[in-house]
Amino acid sequence: MDANVKEDAYLSPEQLTWFKDRLALASTADADKPIFVFLHQPLVHTLGGSDQELGVVQHEELRAILNQYPNVVFFTGHTHWNLETTEQIKQLTFLAVGSSSVREVWNAKNEPEGSAASQSLVVDVFADRIAIQGREHSDKKWLGTPFVKKYGE
Repeated sequence: MDANVKEDAYLSPEQLTWFKDRLALASTADADKPIFVFLHQPLVHTLGGSDQELGVVQHEELRAILNQYPNVVFFTGHTHWNLETTEQIKQLTFLAVGSSSVREVWNAKNEPEGSAASQSLVVDVFADRIAIQGREHSDKKWLGTPFVKKYGE
């Protein structure tokens, strides 16, 4: 463990090579389908809250890999930022998606809201598209309209 890394993700050269190989395989299997990727920490300067810390030590290398695959949907957490009041879905070359938190949702000032909010995402996968929608569990309500990304057009 490197104490300088703190809460940031550290991806070794071996992990990055493995990841490149897996993405290449997934995109070859069906080029028109989404590729779901999950990492706890977001890439810096992608979503609300992702500029508060580095997030991923090898963020430039990881972004260069992800940029080769426009069908990637890159799900992250860590920031806890509110799905309803901050930018948590952003179309880059790939789609970046923050998942908020089921406990202790944070605001755009990077502070806990102090509310009973409990949020998560629901992802529906169809033959030609995916739909992502936030869910507020404490109020049992949907947050906004679903974000829809179409494939194979």
